[in-house]
Amino acid sequence: MKKNSTVDYINIFDYYLHIELLFKYGDFMENNNKNILIKPVTDTSVLVSIFVNVFNKDPWNENWNSEYARKNLYDLENTPHFFGLVASYNNVAVGAILGNIKYFGTTKTYYIEHFFVDKKYRHLGIGSSLYNSAIKELKEKGVTGAFFTTKKDSDAYHFYIRQGTVDLTDSSVMYHRF
Repeated sequence: MKKNSTVDYINIFDYYLHIELLFKYGDFMENNNKNILIKPVTDTSVLVSIFVNVFNKDPWNENWNSEYARKNLYDLENTPHFFGLVASYNNVAVGAILGNIKYFGTTKTYYIEHFFVDKKYRHLGIGSSLYNSAIKELKEKGVTGAFFTTKKDSDAYHFYIRQGTVDLTDSSVMYHRF
C-alpha cells in the first residue's frame, strides 16, 4: 500500500496556504510517519485547553481555568508587536510559542510570554521546530535575541540550554506577592 504523501493529508482548500507556509518557514517535517506543521498564530482560543493542561501540571503546577487562560491568551494576542507560532501534529494544535517584540536599547528583542507543547507530544521535535522557526522568522524581522523565564532543573530549562541559550547568572527573576 502506498504511504500517504504530504499532499494527501492536506485538504485541497489548505493546499496553497500550506505550500506558501512551507516555502516561508521550511518547517514542515515528518517525525515517526506523523506530520508537524508550524504556522503563525491567528486565533489563540484554539490553544486554551492545551495551555491549561500544560501549566496546571508538573513542573509548573499553576492554577489556570479555561476562562482566565482564554483572557490571558487573548490579551497577549492583542498587544502591540505580538508574535506567535502554533505547532500542529496531524492537523491538531499541540503547542505554541507566544510573545511580543519590544525595543531594547537600539535593538529589538522578543519577550517569550508562553512556550508550551502538550505533554503527550513532547520528544517528537515539536518544541525544537517551534523554537527554531520562531528564531528564523524573528531574525527576518530584525530581532536580535529573546528574554524569557523558566524553572531551573525543569525539562524546559534543559531544553533551552540545548538550544544554545544562556542562563544569566548575574540577573534574578523577582516576584512580590501582595
